[in-house]
Amino acid sequence: MPPPAQQPYPPAQPYGTPSPYAKPGYQAPPGYPTPQAWGPPVPGGPEGGPPRGGRSKATVWVAIGAALAVIAAVVVTVVFVSGGKKNSDAHDTTTPPVTATSPTVAPTPTPTGTLEPGASGGGGDDPRGPAGSTDVTPVVPGWQAVKRQERNSVFDVPPDWTLDSETMDVGYGDETGKPQVAVGAPAYYKKDICTDGKNTVSSATAGTKGGGGAPSLKTAAENEARAWAKWAFQEKGKGTVSAAQNSKAFHNAHGITGWQAQATITGVPKANKCSSNGIAYTVAWLDPAQPDKPTPVVWVLWARQGVPDQISQAMVDQIMSTIRPMKQ
Repeated sequence: MPPPAQQPYPPAQPYGTPSPYAKPGYQAPPGYPTPQAWGPPVPGGPEGGPPRGGRSKATVWVAIGAALAVIAAVVVTVVFVSGGKKNSDAHDTTTPPVTATSPTVAPTPTPTGTLEPGASGGGGDDPRGPAGSTDVTPVVPGWQAVKRQERNSVFDVPPDWTLDSETMDVGYGDETGKPQVAVGAPAYYKKDICTDGKNTVSSATAGTKGGGGAPSLKTAAENEARAWAKWAFQEKGKGTVSAAQNSKAFHNAHGITGWQAQATITGVPKANKCSSNGIAYTVAWLDPAQPDKPTPVVWVLWARQGVPDQISQAMVDQIMSTIRPMKQ
């Protein structure tokens, strides 16, 4: 019988590939069981090294409704606006070739097409309420709870963070506009701290997504860490994505047992004043509300590095410690 960390569950269809970095993050207390996986681990992507077969520039996308609207922005940056029940972030992301995109965000687009009944366009009747409000009590006094009902997940962020709509998806795509990574219900640290023309960058962003394409929690966490490090920061095909590091079992006081990982990208060229190296942190676990249908959930936080406004490791650790399910 395989060890607990690799006890098989019905596998899902793959979607993406792995990645890494090693700086002490949240430490899983000893004595907790290693999280189960829903299939044997598979070999990861490249263990770092220079970018391969890259794109010249990346894409940022955001979502709202059933229809995806594509709006051209600066250079070849593209923004998608979608939300509702599109599940654009439902799949795991395989470690991509080490080429990606810059952390630039195009101007807020005006979505086209029609929304699904009841879908919100990033405000209005958002179940989380207007940006900055919530109906879930944070576990850290004075912080804000960032909930996402679709993923049965909540995590807390400090009061100076900016919360977006629960129905909003944000992510990055390639130069053709094809989405590569995405999370929903995002929260931003020092939102739009850097502006270069029409491009804006936040110091850090966090949200949750599905991990349905990965064969194990370990693979899901590593895949997402590498993919986000790549797509959120690389410039013009330049930058070196590390192998997945600090990859280990995760457990916190709120019953989340899963796997964590992180990855960095270094050597990113200064294509514009907002270009920077970056890091991505991930935690993957199974939704406890669906015991008969293993449903992976992945929390992602990506952040600028080597800049005065970068997020502290202590803040990342504390945010990770608040991850919890909305219902068991």
